[in-house]
Amino acid sequence: MKLKHTFRCLLLALVSLPTLVRAQGTTFTYQGRLTEAGNPVSGTYDMQFKLYDLPGVGTGTQQGATLANNSVQVANGVFSVTLNFGASVFDGTPRFIEVSERPGGSANPYIIMDPRQPVSPAPYAIYAGSAGNVGNGSVTASQLNTGGVLPAAGQFLSYDGAKFSWSDPGVAAGNLWSLNGLNSYYNAGNVGIGTMAPLTSLEVNGIVRSTRIGEPAQYVQLDGGDPFSIRLTAQSIVSAEKALVIQNLSGETTPGANNSIQFAVGTTAAPSTKMTITKDGNVLMNPKGGGTIQFGTPNFETGMTIDGANRADLRFDGSIFKMLVGPGGSIPPSGNGIAINSSGNVGIGTTTPVAKLDVENSQPGKSAVYGTETGTSGVGVYGEATSPSGAGVFARNLNGIAITADGNATQGRSAGGFVKAMVLMHYDGSGSSAIPSFVRGYNGVTGAATGQCGFSYDHYVEPLFGILHTTIDFGFTVNDRFISLTAVSGDVPQGVSVFGFPNAHTIDVRNDGDFYIIVY
Repeated sequence: MKLKHTFRCLLLALVSLPTLVRAQGTTFTYQGRLTEAGNPVSGTYDMQFKLYDLPGVGTGTQQGATLANNSVQVANGVFSVTLNFGASVFDGTPRFIEVSERPGGSANPYIIMDPRQPVSPAPYAIYAGSAGNVGNGSVTASQLNTGGVLPAAGQFLSYDGAKFSWSDPGVAAGNLWSLNGLNSYYNAGNVGIGTMAPLTSLEVNGIVRSTRIGEPAQYVQLDGGDPFSIRLTAQSIVSAEKALVIQNLSGETTPGANNSIQFAVGTTAAPSTKMTITKDGNVLMNPKGGGTIQFGTPNFETGMTIDGANRADLRFDGSIFKMLVGPGGSIPPSGNGIAINSSGNVGIGTTTPVAKLDVENSQPGKSAVYGTETGTSGVGVYGEATSPSGAGVFARNLNGIAITADGNATQGRSAGGFVKAMVLMHYDGSGSSAIPSFVRGYNGVTGAATGQCGFSYDHYVEPLFGILHTTIDFGFTVNDRFISLTAVSGDVPQGVSVFGFPNAHTIDVRNDGDFYIIVY
């Protein structure tokens, strides 16, 4: 069976449309006719209704939802249904209804009636009826498409060709926010935001924030609302942090000396520049108390300069780090301080140290190293070696004196090289009746050089031969040292023995005249 349909849309006469719209909203009546081989049919049919923007079946875009009407009664070919596609689908452009049908209760596919049928002007009265329902004076400012912005007192609604906006009426001596193409401007006075008495071209009483479009977490903010500080804050989105760039760009090929960035504090009447970033990238600071601190390239090296009555430099040339001091206003010589090379050697008076500490002096009569001990048991200069072939302190002068000691020299008893003890003895009388006395001495272990230097002595006469003996107790072991006896008067002295237990620290000398003894 092949069906054919015709249709018409009945809403009432056009002049009565407003009454229909108010009564039925967006619903309208659709009436059609089904025929088979030119003969009207009767019975029950399931029908579907779709709305399109083009007339040909299989073309265009469906507008709104598919409406299903089951068990539609067809009598002598005529049927009538009510349809409601909503008001939004009727915007003034052409619309076409596509009808599909099948016998009522059938599971067969729907048969599409071709062609689609155009919607007559009557349903478009629904769109016009919406405007007819708006009462006089019922539209508010918030209902207008102005981006959600409400007008201030005295503003009027304007259109710039793309959107609605609220505008201020013109004022004398130029219009407020005049247009120059798409640019707006105002040149009749100062502009105040949050203040009615701006003192500058733009004055903001509150926090100023500049936000990048589309990046709400990325902004630059000048915050003056904190009573304890004024803050310039730059914030980037966490996943793409950015640098805070402060620029002073010159239009010249070679920027001049004034192409710098300065940071000043103080009063409005007398601001004081505390830090300057020069065009060469140097940072100059002016601390309280005078003088300057500059981070840059002193003597064409990377470093810092502290300049005032005198000057101090920290300089690094890529291999040697130097700390130097000299007169103010001039570059300190490389030898006027401390130099550290890449091997960790430290030089004083030289920039080419050959040891962990290399001290050089070229001033006549001056010491390269000078140590003073002001405590009770320390040393002025201390050197230590841990290797058997090393030396704690090494002195060398191929043209003169290598070591000069203005005072006593001491050495541990078991070490060699220095004299351990010296004693000069005098005898009053002669023969076995002579009486010895201690003239002077030196204790090389303790450094004592006054009195008996920590030594003790005695004498006795050998009973069998009546020979005089003198004993000297040095207080430390001497039987493993070299001993020298020299007569000053009388017979040549003879060392009889060295005794003492457990450490032999006493020398027994047989003599009847003055002598001195040296222990090495």
